Parts: sequence; structure tokens; C-alpha cells
Amino acid sequence: MNRNALIPFALALVLGASLPSLATAANAADTADNDKEAAWKQEVEAFRKERYESLRKEDGWFTLVGLFWLDEGENAFGSDPGSKVILPEGKAPKNAGVLVRKGEAVELRAAPGAKITSDGKPVARLALTSDAKGKPTILEMGPLSFFVIQRGDRVGVRVKDRQSAALAAFHGLDSYPIQPAWRIDARFEPYDPPKPVQIPNILGQVIDDASPGAIVFDWQGKTYRLDALGSAEEGLSLIFGDETNGK
Repeated sequence: MNRNALIPFALALVLGASLPSLATAANAADTADNDKEAAWKQEVEAFRKERYESLRKEDGWFTLVGLFWLDEGENAFGSDPGSKVILPEGKAPKNAGVLVRKGEAVELRAAPGAKITSDGKPVARLALTSDAKGKPTILEMGPLSFFVIQRGDRVGVRVKDRQSAALAAFHGLDSYPIQPAWRIDARFEPYDPPKPVQIPNILGQVIDDASPGAIVFDWQGKTYRLDALGSAEEGLSLIFGDETNGK
């Protein structure tokens, strides 16, 4: 046989021997990708379930029925529409007592027969801890609970009702089908020093914060940067919206 004819023959043998290993590698890559996608889908489904369960809790956001900012001095609370802190009618006496604010400090002075408890114990007079100092003091009255919050120099009371109409009407969240095309790999680019950012909240305030870095990714030929909050060590979060958010 001509020596030159042996070269294509030898190459064919090598390539033929390589084809099974190449196919095996491709199958392994496909399997790894499928496993990765399946794990991601499970993660999204677990997140949705956790969020649904958190909204169904007796102290979840669907139980929120009021937020009232306190003035210095005495702030009456009860179901009387003239109260500073108005509680749902039929679930609280018209005059349940007063909340006395002195700067950042707030004291409860319950009216006789108001039947207010904290940690399961009846209270008539009590200094209240706000959420700015950790876990706030939770006051309960029948299906109602309320506690002090602080936002900047504003001090207020959040009222929740575990029998709220919104909670009773909640039967689940709308969501789009999970789409693997929208699972995007991104990279973290740290800021040194952290970048100052201002974040508006639902109360109409603007909070000063700091971004540790940007989440950067490419989508349809364009590069996007989103300033992250939190930390790379403890976890990052992003705040974003679209036109359906309104304000």
C-alpha cells in the first residue's frame, strides 16, 4: 500500500476512536447542564413556596391594617375615629388608652378594661421598645397586634389584624412559568470604597445606604450593571421594578 494512502487511513482510525469519547463528554456536559437547570428550578419553586407561606402568616404583610405617626406627648388609641391611632371598629374599645411619646421613647398607658397583653401577660403601663432597637414590644388585643416603629426621626405604630379581609382573600401569588432563558450568569465587581446610594421607601422617605459593588451581566448584546446591597459574604440583594410598580 502506498505510504501516503496510510495517512488518511490512520487519521480516520484516530478520529473514529475519538468519536465515542467526544460523544461521552458531550453527554456528560448535557447531563450537568440539565442537573444545574433542574436544581435552579427547584430553588425558584422553593422561594415561591416560602414567600407564599410567609404571606399567609398571622403576622404577615396581609394582616397590616394601619400605620400611624405619633406626636410628642399623649396619643389616644382605640376604635374612635378621632383617635391618633385608629383601631378597627368592633375589635377594640373606642378608648383603649394613650401612647405617650417623649422623643424616641414611647410608653403605653392602657385604659381600664382594655385587655391589652404583651408576651401573654396583661399590661396596663409599659415602656415600649421600637423596631429600631431590635425586636419590638408586641402589644395584643384580641385579633389585633401593634408595635412601635422608628424611621429616621419619625416614630409610629403599625397595627396588624390576623382576621384582616386581605388575608382572608389571599389564595396565592400570580407568577410566570419558569423560563431557563432568563437564568443569567453575572459577575460581581466590588466598589472600593462602597458607593453611596439613596433608596426611597414606601413611606416616602429616602434612606442613605452603601452599595458594596455591581452585578454585571450581558443580555442580547448589551452589558447591564445593577448596584447591589448587602455584602458579598452574607449575600447580595437587588432592588428593581418596572412600569407596573407605579410609585
